[in-house]
Amino acid sequence: MAVSNAVGSNTFCILVGLGLPWNAYTTTYRTEYHGLVDEDITESIVLLVGVCLIFVAIIWASGWMLYRWHAYMFLFMYAAYILQVIF
Repeated sequence: MAVSNAVGSNTFCILVGLGLPWNAYTTTYRTEYHGLVDEDITESIVLLVGVCLIFVAIIWASGWMLYRWHAYMFLFMYAAYILQVIF
């Protein structure tokens, strides 16, 4: 249940937190929004999708059970991502 909560709330935040303001802006001003600077966001999106696929594959392979080594692996991937963003 905690996994579905984490995945569901993050998906909701991304879709509503990004989609709703863009929709409100374009509906109100009847023009496209060009103020967003992408700053290599494509790379981050590819990494996010990759980690999500790895997450689902690992949980599926372990019989939909979470183990301690899953936590260590994902903490390592998170630290690697933070280091990649900084440097």
